Amino acid sequence: MKTSFPTTTSEQLQRTVRAILALAILIGAASWSQPHVDGSDLWWHLASGQYIWQHGEIPLADPFSHTASGQGWTNHSWLWGWLFWAAYDGHADFAAWFNLALLVVLFALIAWNAWRVSRSWLATGAATWLVAATCHWFLDLRPHVVTLLFTALLLSTLDWRRAPWLWPPLLALWANLHGGFAFGLGLIGLCALLQTEQAVRRRQPLPRAAWAGVVCAALAVGLNPWGFAIYEIPFQHLYTESPFGTLIEWQAVAPSLDPRSYAGRFWWIASFTLIGVLCGKATRFSIALTVVTAVMAISARRFIPLFAVSAAPLVALGLGAILDVARRRLPVVSKPWPQWVAGGAALLGAILLWNDVRFLPRPLQRWTSGESYPGGAAAYLAAMPDPPSRLFNYYGWGGYLMLQAPGIPVFIDSRASTLYDDDLAADYLGMLDAAESWRERFERYRVDAALVPTHSRIAAALRNQRPAWRVAYVDPRSVLLFPPPGPTRPQLAAPSRLLPEGADLQLSRGFRWRRQGDLERASTALLAAQRMDPMQLFVYGELMFIASLQEDADGVRHWIEAALQVYPRRWNPIWSFAEQAWGAMGRCEERLEALRNIRLRSPFIADELREDVQAKIRESECSP
Repeated sequence: MKTSFPTTTSEQLQRTVRAILALAILIGAASWSQPHVDGSDLWWHLASGQYIWQHGEIPLADPFSHTASGQGWTNHSWLWGWLFWAAYDGHADFAAWFNLALLVVLFALIAWNAWRVSRSWLATGAATWLVAATCHWFLDLRPHVVTLLFTALLLSTLDWRRAPWLWPPLLALWANLHGGFAFGLGLIGLCALLQTEQAVRRRQPLPRAAWAGVVCAALAVGLNPWGFAIYEIPFQHLYTESPFGTLIEWQAVAPSLDPRSYAGRFWWIASFTLIGVLCGKATRFSIALTVVTAVMAISARRFIPLFAVSAAPLVALGLGAILDVARRRLPVVSKPWPQWVAGGAALLGAILLWNDVRFLPRPLQRWTSGESYPGGAAAYLAAMPDPPSRLFNYYGWGGYLMLQAPGIPVFIDSRASTLYDDDLAADYLGMLDAAESWRERFERYRVDAALVPTHSRIAAALRNQRPAWRVAYVDPRSVLLFPPPGPTRPQLAAPSRLLPEGADLQLSRGFRWRRQGDLERASTALLAAQRMDPMQLFVYGELMFIASLQEDADGVRHWIEAALQVYPRRWNPIWSFAEQAWGAMGRCEERLEALRNIRLRSPFIADELREDVQAKIRESECSP
């Protein structure tokens, strides 16, 4: 005799399973929210927000650099910086929690858009997780998250009868939060255009409300401090011959089907999107939008998240079609108990995705790779009674210095072509590489200090020239140099006179003593730094290297494991430290293992670095 569930029980079962799957979808998607990339843009946005809070006005000219001082600056993300500074000022980690909240809303909208077209919770979950995993590397704390969020919001409301009324206020807000408003305007314009084409073809009334919404939204964009001049923002990135065009995020997508890589995930999304189109249920608008964003993403990898968010409904359709085939061939899948199993498995999988994710303590530092910035050098600059006025700095550190060493004008920062011209960018690259005529460029810009990576070419050139530049502060991350002594150049204070007794100062001492060969004092200082701040990643690299110099293989392994315990997702710097340590010991097999553990799947890995690691692997392969 067959036993069947009562209708009420069946409905309760379905609601419970749906609730479990919805929870699993959000938990699993959120595990991809914390990329291991340097979030260099965050700092200048916070500095801008701080300026607005302190001065009560939006700067229309650059107040932060000496190379573009007073030059007109269109900070199209001023409102984002203002909001995030307010969170950051309350507590630094509030900015991280704020961003996480926005991403959870984004993932919920992506899931909603996927479910509306597929009506399959499993397809929705798989599509949302795939989109989140594809966006993973791009989800640092930057205002572009607003563009992803508002794109998902538009897609979820396009079929509302009064949707055009939403467009003007949304675009007005968008234009003050991020320059991606141009995409939003194009999205609603595409929607209105396809509605018009359909109306003409079917001889129906034209969609006047849609076009009214588009026109009003285009006018509403002008409600910002720069008016309609803000429409120039999207065109500032179109000149590919600019030195700024060499930034990795503007490079094309690599060919790959490796699902562990950004490119592989992109092409898998494209594949499922194609299946969704072929199943015959996709709308012309969703197809057109996906094609447009796919072309954008292929030409510049920074647009991959925009493509993924736009393609999510079609991905869900494609996955739903695959599941339908599975259900027809395996009818048991449609019974109640497999639904419970699927819901439980999804929730378990979502929890397991968090296995190597550390959000506490200090989520902001983890989210931005904050330990890679020149904290000690910035503190030294901020404490100087007579700081430099024409600093030359590493590009990725400019925004950090704007926030952490306020009042000291920078040479360049990641505002890139929205402020700096191509000549300055070319000069910066030549100076950083110590290329021909770098001295003349230093003199032309009247550089009176340099803060650059410790092992950069310009650092070596400045220290090797005669007379040599003086080192004010140095650690494994950065070196702060000043011109040779002179009648108008005062003596430099020792770091211990300007910095508090903290981890940065101990790291600097340990690095100096290690380079001088005093391994005992270096170990003492570095162990003190590690006790003061276990999240000082470069301390572990120094301790690995000291252990290698002492021929202590167990010590090297100990500090590798200790670093991975603190930062389980900082594979590349940790294994790079390990590779150097094993190389110093002449341990070929261990060095090869460390090199193979370096992950080269991120969209922000330069080709030169990838080729260098692969070349080292070939060189380090030991014969049996």
